[in-house]
This record gives sequence, structure tokens and C-alpha cells, in this order.
Amino acid sequence: MKRLLSSLAIPLTLSLVACFPEDVDPPPPATEEPSDDDAIRAALQQLNDARSALGLSAEHGFQARTVMRDRLGQTHVRFSQMFRGVRVWGGEVIAHASADGRAMVPTNALAQLGAVDVTPSFSAAEVKAQMKRGLAPVAGYSREPLVQSELVILPLSERRVAPARAHLPEDQINALDMINEIGGYQLAYHVRTEIEEPNDIRHVEALIDARTGEVLRQWDGLQTAAAVGTGNSQYNGVRSINTNSVAGGYELRDLTRPASGGNVVYNLNHATSGTGTIYFDVDNTWGDGLNYKEDPEPTTSANGQTAAVDALYGIQVTWDMYKNVLGRNGINGAGGSTYARVHYGNTFDNAFYSDSCACMTYGDGNTRYTYTALDVAAHEFTHGITSATAKLIYSQESGGLNESTSDIFGAVTEFYSRGAGGTGPTVPQTGGTWTQGEQLVIPGSGVNRQRYLYKPSLDTRSADAWSPTLKNLDVHYSSGPMNRAFYFMSMGATASGDTSSSYLPGGMTGIGIDKAARIYYRALTTYMTPSTDYAAARIAVITAARDLYTTGSPEEIAVWSAFAAINVGGVWAGPDAPPTVAASTTGTAGTITFSANASDDKGIAKVDFYVDGLLVGTDTASPYAVPFDSTLEDDGAHTLLARATDTVGFFANSSMTFTIANGQLLKNASFEKGYGVGWSNTNGMQIGAILNTPSFDGTKAAKFRGMGSAGSVSLFQTVSIPANATSVALSYALWIQTQENSTGVRDTFTVQLRNTAGTVLTTVASYSNLNSSASYQSYTFDLAAYKGQTVQVYFTGTEDAAISTGFILDRVRFQTNGSGGGGGDTTAPSVSVSETGTSGIITFNATASDNVGVTKVDFLVDGVLKGTDTTSPYSMTLDSTGLANGSHTLVGKAYDAAGNVGTSTGVTFTVSNTTGDTTAPTVSASVTGTSGTITFNATASDNVGVTKVDFLVDGVLKGTDTTSPHSLAFDSTSLTNGSHALVAKAYDAAGNVGTSTSVAFTVSNTGSTTYNEVEANGSTAAANAVADAVTKIVGFIGTSTDLDYFRINVAAGRTVTINMTGPARDYDLYLLSSTGTTLRTSAGSSSTESVTYTSATAATFYIKVQGFGGANDSTNAYNLNMTR
Repeated sequence: MKRLLSSLAIPLTLSLVACFPEDVDPPPPATEEPSDDDAIRAALQQLNDARSALGLSAEHGFQARTVMRDRLGQTHVRFSQMFRGVRVWGGEVIAHASADGRAMVPTNALAQLGAVDVTPSFSAAEVKAQMKRGLAPVAGYSREPLVQSELVILPLSERRVAPARAHLPEDQINALDMINEIGGYQLAYHVRTEIEEPNDIRHVEALIDARTGEVLRQWDGLQTAAAVGTGNSQYNGVRSINTNSVAGGYELRDLTRPASGGNVVYNLNHATSGTGTIYFDVDNTWGDGLNYKEDPEPTTSANGQTAAVDALYGIQVTWDMYKNVLGRNGINGAGGSTYARVHYGNTFDNAFYSDSCACMTYGDGNTRYTYTALDVAAHEFTHGITSATAKLIYSQESGGLNESTSDIFGAVTEFYSRGAGGTGPTVPQTGGTWTQGEQLVIPGSGVNRQRYLYKPSLDTRSADAWSPTLKNLDVHYSSGPMNRAFYFMSMGATASGDTSSSYLPGGMTGIGIDKAARIYYRALTTYMTPSTDYAAARIAVITAARDLYTTGSPEEIAVWSAFAAINVGGVWAGPDAPPTVAASTTGTAGTITFSANASDDKGIAKVDFYVDGLLVGTDTASPYAVPFDSTLEDDGAHTLLARATDTVGFFANSSMTFTIANGQLLKNASFEKGYGVGWSNTNGMQIGAILNTPSFDGTKAAKFRGMGSAGSVSLFQTVSIPANATSVALSYALWIQTQENSTGVRDTFTVQLRNTAGTVLTTVASYSNLNSSASYQSYTFDLAAYKGQTVQVYFTGTEDAAISTGFILDRVRFQTNGSGGGGGDTTAPSVSVSETGTSGIITFNATASDNVGVTKVDFLVDGVLKGTDTTSPYSMTLDSTGLANGSHTLVGKAYDAAGNVGTSTGVTFTVSNTTGDTTAPTVSASVTGTSGTITFNATASDNVGVTKVDFLVDGVLKGTDTTSPHSLAFDSTSLTNGSHALVAKAYDAAGNVGTSTSVAFTVSNTGSTTYNEVEANGSTAAANAVADAVTKIVGFIGTSTDLDYFRINVAAGRTVTINMTGPARDYDLYLLSSTGTTLRTSAGSSSTESVTYTSATAATFYIKVQGFGGANDSTNAYNLNMTR
């Protein structure tokens, strides 16, 4: 039975509002109700008076959105937060007033931002045109779309668990344990579109970087009747599938997952090219659950729809697994849509992923069933993710890893779907299988091409372990070792049998599928490259394990063992000695050399070199050294860090301070640091990666105009030229790009020196559209005549209203010789600090100044860096629960552009947080009954309160109760007859756990031959376990959507026969394998049905009973009579 749940988004406020019951009259309204304008004025006055308390500067404003008066007579005025006239994305405050006009505490959702440059590099018209082009249908627009835009300030935020609660298991994290961290702010356009084309109705919204034009986020804003249909699938039972309501019916288009367009299933109708036609149905009930019968069934029939149901469900549940468990939004990671094509060719015996269309294609099969099984669908979907991330080359070892990655996440998705119902943030240990494509095998066909992850060689082709010849195998078979390593990581290895390895004779303990999947996914997306082989994959997976679970953790040790079991590296032998490394530099100007002496007992794999935290080069062979163009950086002090990584992934760092002295007077002269560093008057400028234009050096440049409209922009920097300089030269690279065909001067670019008052001292050079070229041109000018002066180096680009001309400036140099370097600033900043608060979230503040300018302030507590602020006023917040109660010392360090550092005097502050609850609950357990439904009982108490009690039988969790008295009704037929042990675990709100003593109890179900169905048993995962002695099952199909599943065991060589009788209803009977594959079906027009099957080996089977076409009877039972 399906229940549709409606969710409400409730805003979190900082104010407490008194609530009155419905039967209590509200206070009488004021004699004369104020107008909306009066309410807005009063609210604005309230907010302006509280500006300081709200943490807002004079540059912040409020824009009224709505005025509402409620039944209590209160007035609520909503304001958008504005900064320099630009709306702050998500920033809002609600001013409340009581019925008698008194101001109440406002609801505060304001962003605490400092200085933000609110001048975009692109006009609204340009951004709208970009959005329109990007969404255009292939055939173009038949009608003009609606496109609207608004400039906004976008907070760059991240939600995470508060440090004091980060140690708790995920299922014990409360919503209040989460904190929102703002990492900065970005100027962006919010663009809304409405496209209404034939068969293409989209309302797409996006946030676009106002500096670079990059799409930061995009989503579907169309509020249509997205529907939930019923899909009768071949491999996954009856499933709810997301469809789209259209005129006259429904189409197989899932609008709920991708950002726009929808995930679609198309019918190729046996074609082998093109897209085909989208599946359509009038009643939103799809498929018949049976394998496609090519003759005589058309592909549009209910039988033909079944493959489409499985294809769409495969996309849905795979998408959900990646998003809910691994945090990935679709194949491209940004919510991009995909589609599937079914009924490819005639009896095509395969499925494939195509990178060109980011789509999956499925054949109907010849020697196997239709290829839309869930693990196959997830396998193909994962090929897309590999292509979008590591892009593993599809040959030799990297090709084997590519195939293995798809096998791995095919299995993970199967466990997620069938063990967790396709929901939630974790992958369970049960529900799936460790074979690939097992549901495609036709019993008795003699064709068995499934793959076995736990022992790949069972298919007679795949390798179980790495060998020098592995690269010579087909990639579907060289995938075997990685498949096996993942199985060992997840489930462990035994000392003998199919799940053992001769390379690991003692076996190993697994870490669970969920952890193994997270580790492997991170390795794939973060560390693997196109040419990664098995040795490199080992380093990638070890590194990922350390990232997620720390060095030396059980998770990392399991990775070592799993790879050792496939003959790649050895087992964990204790902490490895980290590499030793010492960094050095040669030179202070021009091209300088970074070097490192590095050694390690396992060997050095590479040395990375970082300047001020940015990677600038890597060397993989001794002697380790890289050249560096120092002119890309400012003159002054910098930090070099050399990181040596050994062959198993351990690394060590060596850092040192070095000086650049090119005589360069400018800061950020190659624009590599982007906006807000060095240059002034950046309004209207584009600084960064220029679209369709390479930079002269580095990755960024500055573009003046190029918009094809009248306007002028300027950029300048103030420098002091040393009086004792022997030479002074200004140089730069300039690329003039024009669309002008005029022979006259239309657009101009000038280079000037001005004094500090802005008066022009000299025009160094002038250019126009007539000087356009195919690339950058370099220029140098002697400016020695201005020694001893403080000047502005001034660049201006001007366009008329005709055709566009863009001026791209890069590699600007204002250099001197003979003056001792770059300007001579040796004055350190001055800085003082203070602290506010003694518990919870506390605040550090700093006041800093410098003769040139402060670039950042570091805050250190007891000598440990806690955070940095680069914008005045300098401050940061800290969760004090991460510090011990007592006295601590705060120090601030202020830095200027020349590398000078000023240190404050230490300020002592006190932390006093209330100690949390550490008392575990007490709990005792008991059992009532010995057969049938038995009851587990627990008596639990705690000083604060018990939140739940888990009941475990023989160490396996069987259920949970959250309400006292704690108990659990349990079907004992799922246990073997004999003695068992019950343990209860009680939890409190602080995460403390109390465990009862073990209670022995006996199960005795041998005398029962009749089993009465226990709802809900609507899936294989929820199937009723039927004891071996049972010969009759009594059940009810109580609703039109009811499904009944029963799990039975059959001994080797025995034949199971099931005869069904019941009410005058059209009930169908199925026998399924342990993996859910339908083995036998009896689907007549009544409830009298029968199936028979002989089991070659001892096995578990599922019996499924279903009402055809919604047939049901909640009063009259059906009977299943069994012999086995």
C-alpha cells in the first residue's frame, strides 16, 4: 500500500511567537488599521534603529516584499536584504508588530557580509542572451522565450555537523547539530526563463557568475503536474515511477531529478539509430511485468512498456543512490538530464552507454532476457560518471578498472534499491547480490554470462588477481581483480572457499558496503586519472580512505588487505615511515627554481611544489625540481611548500619562506588573483578567464569592453617609484579584438600616468580598433623621468555604440632596477585583538592597519591557527565546545602585500561550557513466547531520557522501539528452532548507549503446518519467512495495490509445488529465485493457480501473490497448499 506524504518547508526564525488556540478570541484590532505604507515605514524605522545589533553596516538596506496582518492583529513585513542596492540571495528579515503597534523581535535571516564589489563584468542583456542561446532547441525557437534577470549577491555556504557533535553516528545527528558556514560571497545574475515550444515546455532558472559567465547553479522552475505512475517491472516488481502529466495522458519523463528537461525513456521500436519516440500512456499504469515477447507484441503494448519501466526505474534509483549516499547530482554532477532508449534492434543481446548523448541503450535480448535489469542499468549509468570524472581509458588495466567501476556501483545500487527501498543516506548489507547481470539469465538456456564479483573466475574468463598479463585480457575480464577487492573491502574474506584468496590466507574483516562505496567513489572522482592502473588505483583508494576515515583507521587497513588479496601490494604492517623532504629555492627574480631532497623507505612517487598554497609544479624523478616564472607573483615574501608522496600514498611536507625581487612595483600584475587585489576602479571590468581568449601568461587577464555598446571602463594602480632607481620601465601584453570594418577610429584604449589627484601626467600610448591583431602584442616604455614620484598607472578602454572592440590586457610590469627591489616596503602592520563570549559560539575581532594595506589577519588560539579573515572589519566565529574549559590565549597576525607580518599582544579569554551528559541508560530484556509471533521486551531508564531501544538476536538487529514500554512483536519462524540470545541496547539524546545482559530464549515452531500472512510483506525484502514444516499459507489481497511475498527454503533435488485457491478474483501466482528473478508464473483468470519447480541445489525462493488489474478481497482469504 502506498502513502503519499506532503512535506512543508518551515522557516527557522530567531524569534518566539506566542500562539493562541483556535477557540480563543484574538486581541481586538486597533481602532484604525494602519496602511501598508505606514506599516513599512514603522518596520523600516525599527530595523534601522537595530542596524548595529543586526550586524549591518550603512551600506546595507531593506526592500519591502510583503505586508501581512494575521488573526491576532499582528503585522508582519518581509524585507529582502540589500547591499549597495543589490539583493542578497536568501537574505531576509521579517519585522513583527503587535496588535497595538509595539515592535516585536524580528525574524533574522540576514547575511553578515563585508565589502563586496557589486559591479558586474557582463550586462544583464548579455547574460540573458547567453542563457537563451544555451537553452535553444535544436531547430531554434518558434516563439520568443521569456527571459528575466536580476543581479544578486550569492553566499557561498556549506552545512556541516558542529564539531562537538561530529563524533556521533549519522542516525544520531539532530537538525540542530548542523551549522551553516559561509565561505564568501559571489556576485551573480539570477536568470529566469520560460520556454514553451511544441513538446518542449521548460521554465529554467540559473545563477550565473557576474564576473566570468559561469553557470553556478541551474534548476527547473516549471511547476507542472509531475505525476507518480505505477510501473509493473520485469526485474523490480511493482514500482512507483516519476512520470509527466501531458494532454491526454502521461509520458515517461521524470522531472523531479534533473535540473531541466527531465530524464526520458524513448522507444526505438527496433531501430538502431536516432532517439525514437517518448513513451506515452493514458492511465499512468505501465507494463505487465513480463519479459518482452517480440512476436506478436508491439513495443507500445503493456508488454513492450515493461522494458521502459525498468529503464526509468533504473535511472531513478541509480540517480538517488549517487545523490543520497554519495552526494552526486546526476551523471555530470550538476543535475544534467539523461535518457534511455529501449527495444534497440531486433533481439540485440547487449546494453551500452554512449558518451555523445549521455544516454543508455538496451536490447531485447536473444540468449538472455531483456537487458534492463537494475544492476545493468546502474552499470551503464556509472559509465557516464566515470566518463565525466576519471575518464578511464577503455583499454588494458585502466579499461578493466572502468568496467569494474560500473560493476561495483551496479551491485551497490542493487543493495540500495532492494535493501533500503531506494531511499535514505546509507547502503545496507542485504538486499542485493554479488553477481552482475544474474537476472538476465534464462533458466535452462545453457547461456550463463553473468559476472561474479566475489570470485570472477567462476565465469571461466575473468581473472581473480592481478598478473603481468592482466592488461592483455578483454576489459570485461580484466575488471575481475578490482571487483573482488571491492567485495573483500565490503564483506571480508574467508580462509577457504570462493570468498578466500591465496594471497591473504588468513582472510580479513570487511568494513561494509556503505563505507567501501564512499571510499571507492572518492578515489574515482578525486584521485584516478585516465591512465590509472591497478597500482595507481591502490594509492587512490588508500588516499580516499585516509581522507574519509583517517590514517591507520580500520577502513584504511581493510583497503590494504583487499588489494593484497588480489596481488597488488602487501597488507598493512603498521604505520609506514613517512618520506623525508627538504625544500630549497634558487634565485629571486625571473625564472627561479624550486628543489627538494626527498627519500622514503618505500620510494618516492612524486614531489608537488606549492606557492602560497597553490600548486605550481610536480616532479616524479630525482633530483626533484621545477622552474617557476616569478613574474607571475608580487614582489616580497612568499611561502614554498614541497610535498613528497611515497609509493603507497604517504606524504610529508617541507615549507620555507622565499623572496621575489623583480623590481615589480605592481600587485597582481598578471591578474592571477582576480578582482579586489592590487587594482582599483574595477567596475565594469572582466578580470579572470576570458571567454574564447587565452591569457598571455597564467590563466587570467583583464578585458576592457568588447560589448558593442557605448561605454568606457578604467583600471589603475598607485605606485611609488624609488628615487634611486637606475631604470623604470612599463611593459604589458595587449590583444585588440574587433568586429569593426570601418577605416576610421571607433574604439580606443589609452595608457597613462596620472598623479594621485587623477591629473594626467603623460599619455604613454594610445590604440584603437585599427590596431587589432590575431594575438597578443607586447609593448615596453621607459618612464625613468618619473623617478621619485607616486603615480597612478592608468588604463582606459572606450567603445562607441557601433560594432564591438575588446581590449585584453595581461602581464603588466612596472619594474625598476638599482633600488633594492620592489618598492622597499618593510613596515609591518599593527594589529590588536579582542574576544566576545564564554560558551557556545564565540567571536574573535581584530583591528589592523598598514602603510600599504592589510591583506589578511590570522587568528591563533594557544598558538594554533583557527581561522583567517581577508576583509575589514576582521573577525571570525568559533564553536568554543572544541576548546577545553578554562583560560586560553588569542593572538592575531596581520599581513601586508609585501609579506610583512605584525603580531598582536596575546589576549586571555575564558571558556566555560556546560559538560554534556555522559551517563548511559540502564536496560534489561526479556522474551515472551516460543513459537509464532513472540515478543521482545525491555525496561530502560536514563537520567535525561531514553530515545530508543534496539533489539538484537544473536547479534543481529531485529527492530527498534522509541516509545516506553519498549517492546517488539517478532515472527519467530524467521529463526531456526533452538536456543537464541536477545540483547537490548538503549540510547539517550546525548548518544550514550546502555547494553542489557544477554537473555537466552528458545524457538520451537516444528508443530505448525499452517502459516497466516503478516502484513506488510509487499517486497522480497519484507517477505514473510515460512518455516520448513509449513504446508499451507493463508493470506489476503486486501487492496488494489497489495502484494504478498513469502520466503521458503527448498532442499537440493526437491520439487516444490504450490497450488492456490481462493475467492472469485483474478489472482496471479509467481515463484521467484533468491535474487528476485521470476522462475515460474501462473496467471489465469481466476484465483486457482499452480506452479512447480525443481531445485538442483539447496536454495531460498520467494512466492508472490498479486491481484491482476487491482483485484482484491479483504474478507475472503486465498490458500497456498505446498509440497516440497
